[in-house]
Amino acid sequence: MFYNTHHMTNDNSPVIRKGLKWQSADFVAEKNTEALGKLSNNKNYGLCLSGGGAKGAYQIGCWRAFLEWGLDFEVVAGSSVGALNGAFICQGDYARAENFWCHVSAEQILRLDTSRMRRLAARTAMDLALLALPLPFQGARAIRYTRYAMMAFYLFSQKGSLRRILREGLFDASVLERTIDQYLDLDRLMSSGKTLIISTLQFSRDDSLRWGHTRYHRTDTMTANDIKKLLLASASIPLIFPAVEMEGLYHRDGAVLVKTPVRPLYDMGIRKIFTVHLKPLKRSFQRRFRDASIVAIAPSRPLARPALGTFTFTPDTARMQLGRGYQDAIKTLRNNPLFN
Repeated sequence: MFYNTHHMTNDNSPVIRKGLKWQSADFVAEKNTEALGKLSNNKNYGLCLSGGGAKGAYQIGCWRAFLEWGLDFEVVAGSSVGALNGAFICQGDYARAENFWCHVSAEQILRLDTSRMRRLAARTAMDLALLALPLPFQGARAIRYTRYAMMAFYLFSQKGSLRRILREGLFDASVLERTIDQYLDLDRLMSSGKTLIISTLQFSRDDSLRWGHTRYHRTDTMTANDIKKLLLASASIPLIFPAVEMEGLYHRDGAVLVKTPVRPLYDMGIRKIFTVHLKPLKRSFQRRFRDASIVAIAPSRPLARPALGTFTFTPDTARMQLGRGYQDAIKTLRNNPLFN
């Protein structure tokens, strides 16, 4: 497992970066005795992390603020990158999480599968070549429309190129898998006593064009291999990565349908829930869960350009987002009546 020892204290406790210094989380928390006193009688907090790709460093910045305020979460639910960050939080290793975000690059997450691209390109060319076949009465509008309809039907058929792209994706998932192996300690996660809930989109077939339905997976009774599969599945964005098969069912990115999985926390009886979003929040969850206290943390302005932010994995961007997450979380905690 990957470890950057200068980011750790002698007793392996998580550390917090303040300027150019590293301090243990316990030491930092001592500065917030007033906040800790207010939180000591309320330990049943749940944390919900939204999906958002490369913008996920923002959530780790929020976690730093939570550590300083002595907030501990027994249950963490996440979609897509929120599931990966949730694994770091349940693992209880802030240094490793920050090290991941400050060093990971696009090449460690996204790499085109060139052989698959060639196969898909050849298949697409063959499919589109059918449009060039001569037909009688090509000038007739009805003939043209019928031809286009048949072409679209074939492209989405079981063997058509568009169906294959949906089924197989364009990028090599083994690169992401190696990155997870490098930075996550799944044995430590499983022995932490915390519950991680991973949201996925479940299908009965890997190439189904139906939306499928959202499935929430509790990892506290799973093996390390199954947890890794679910983390890969929750990051399996359609057209980017292939779906992940588990026990005859197929799973994709859970954020396609439910970006912020509050429901499983609520159904477990948790009524004090923190949600961390990766884009400005347009509406509150409070109306849907009226008897719950939901503390929402979200950036006041977009973290990145909508089209590119999900895939922009750079150290400079991650450090900026870590800082914004920390500042936004501290501001929310200070201004929320629950902690005053």
